Amino acid sequence: MARVLITGGTGFIGSHLARACVARGDAVTVLARPGSDPWRLADIRPRLRLVEAAPDDAAAIAACLTSARPEAIFHLGATSRFPAAGPDALREACRVNLLPLLALAGAAARLSSPPAILVRAGTIAEYGRAPQPFAEDGREAPVTAHGWSALAGTQALAAMSADLPFATVTARLGLTYGATQSGDFLIPMLVRACLRCEMSRIRTPGQRRDLLNVDDAVAGLLRIADLPGTAPPVVNLCSGNAPTMAEVGAAVLRATNAPAGLIACDPPTGPDEPRLDLRSDPSLAARTLGWRAQIGLEAGLAQMVAEERAPEWSRDRPQDRPHERPQHRSQADRRSRDEDLQGTRGEPGKAVAT
Repeated sequence: MARVLITGGTGFIGSHLARACVARGDAVTVLARPGSDPWRLADIRPRLRLVEAAPDDAAAIAACLTSARPEAIFHLGATSRFPAAGPDALREACRVNLLPLLALAGAAARLSSPPAILVRAGTIAEYGRAPQPFAEDGREAPVTAHGWSALAGTQALAAMSADLPFATVTARLGLTYGATQSGDFLIPMLVRACLRCEMSRIRTPGQRRDLLNVDDAVAGLLRIADLPGTAPPVVNLCSGNAPTMAEVGAAVLRATNAPAGLIACDPPTGPDEPRLDLRSDPSLAARTLGWRAQIGLEAGLAQMVAEERAPEWSRDRPQDRPHERPQHRSQADRRSRDEDLQGTRGEPGKAVAT
């Protein structure tokens, strides 16, 4: 049993990580922003400690860390979507993503018994326009506020590493999917629409994405934490496989036993249509951690569909909230947001109603 602290533990990946830690007997503290909805933690809420603190409240964060005495910290608290653009988006991304990381690392370093490791969830968006497959030793070229702020955090930890009394690792996650994920993202949007027998539309069916099941992501994060000093400072947690969005749609239809025409794909707009193939190289994680993604897309979708149908999730999920259930047109025709990590539109993996 270990004492662990998870920021962002009420979110999608964080809640799955919290559940895995509780299942293996860890003493879990979840540090959440004030007003966070802990609905994803409902089934394990009595078995963990939930603390609310604003990211810029240094005293509250220090008090939480002092009380929790974590042996491992998982930092998953981050924002990926920003309404502004240009300098305003970068400024806001710095405020909500970079500065809280610096505050957390500083507070942890001042503990009388600091943790052994701080594991931070990075993102494939840090690579941006870098050559593919994305490798940890390549030069990054982020083109979104989310990717830039995530890369700034990675580089900040590298700059501080010699002065910190614990190891730090940034795990750059592939596009992660699974049960309880927000309907703003493509795969859960498609799955839930099919389960409701509603039509969906994929706007960029030829584009490819490196998809990672959330259980594989959690296993990778735990593996890093259990081997402090073994993992490199930056490591990809990814599948290395990048199906087209059309292939993903077909797999969702099979997993939900939905009629073939329930997911439509837009035709190519022309020869200049972007044909993105976004995938990372998983070989470093295999060599240093012995970790590989184990859950293929078909198996992951089958698991996701079963969990989406479970009474406890259908009851607890805030389905009627605007960010959880896309708005409908007169013909219930939804289009996926362009999942363009290279800056033409949108954030990675998002879906939007039109």
